[in-house]
Amino acid sequence: MFRKVKYLLLVLIVVIASIGVSAVSAAGNLVSNGSFENNISGHTGDGWNYATSASPGASSAEVTSAEAYDGTYSQAIAQEGSTEPGEYARITTDVVHPFDSAKAVQLNFRAKIPSLALARITAKLEFYDDQGMYISNAYKEITNTTVSFTVFELYTLIPDNTQKVAIILGGEVTDYGGYYRVYIDDVSLTEQAANMNQTQVGIVSGELRFSTLSGSFLDVKLTNSGIMETVATTTAAITDDTGRAEGWNLKISATNFISDELNDPSSEGQAAYALMIPISAMKLETSSVNHVAGQQVHPVHGPVAHSITVSGSSQTIVKADPGFGSGSYQVVIGYRLVIPKTLQIVSQSGTGSKFKVGDYVGARSSIYTATLNFSAGTGL
Repeated sequence: MFRKVKYLLLVLIVVIASIGVSAVSAAGNLVSNGSFENNISGHTGDGWNYATSASPGASSAEVTSAEAYDGTYSQAIAQEGSTEPGEYARITTDVVHPFDSAKAVQLNFRAKIPSLALARITAKLEFYDDQGMYISNAYKEITNTTVSFTVFELYTLIPDNTQKVAIILGGEVTDYGGYYRVYIDDVSLTEQAANMNQTQVGIVSGELRFSTLSGSFLDVKLTNSGIMETVATTTAAITDDTGRAEGWNLKISATNFISDELNDPSSEGQAAYALMIPISAMKLETSSVNHVAGQQVHPVHGPVAHSITVSGSSQTIVKADPGFGSGSYQVVIGYRLVIPKTLQIVSQSGTGSKFKVGDYVGARSSIYTATLNFSAGTGL
């Protein structure tokens, strides 16, 4: 932690949606109500649950007769409001069954996707044992629209000790303002003989991780005849374990430096004020990005570091374009702060002061504190 500068890391909130258990259907299709014809009320058909991480009004789900491949109804899922990267909307159902680990399962469903931009449609199978412990998953994504209901398939071998398969269908926004609408019908999960001439391995996606190792600003001696300048150095580490190669940005914004409360000499001890060093007095200077592991650094597509004048607005300091940055990297960040000779009063207390908020006075010795806000995100 800086002695004179604090920093905040981005807080990641994981929303875990509950997944209900559906009844097992007759032999063949193991999905109950895969046609969404039963119990038409609320967001989903009988045996399915709806979950979303989007803000209210940005996502929706309904069983609808507006589009259907077979029967009267299909399941509609959409995100068409104010959206941010990573937001999702999905429906889920569980299939509890004595699965044979010598076999495979195949998920089939039909989907009509009239709109899709900066987003993807996803299908996922999650495997659990008889204690409800997660084993592994299989995953498929769709990034193109369709003009009619199209068959999509997901085939995978059954892991040992599988007693339950969670079926998760829906969409995810990959950039700000992304949107999609999908209609799903005829969902089926079937157990079948495994093709013993093929083998599979699943790579489970991780997270985008960021951390800093902080240094301290050197104390600066007050002088009105020279430049009051101080420096600090930190090392930032960023690792993209998402497995999607969407690209990412590391951004920074900051508050102004504010002093401790200072006695106001003009008030005969009856007042006090706080002074501000504007954050625009600080420049951030980056070195080249150092490769640690994974994908090598590309000279054009990155990850590439940028030097900036820090402000209250979020600015990119390290960026990897889509298709790049799937690895672990470090970059040294230098901060250079030039302190003005006069500083602005930003708050006052007490009475009798000959100054007001907004006036400038000579720089005074104190501890000045700012907050640096780092954020890291994929697909930005």
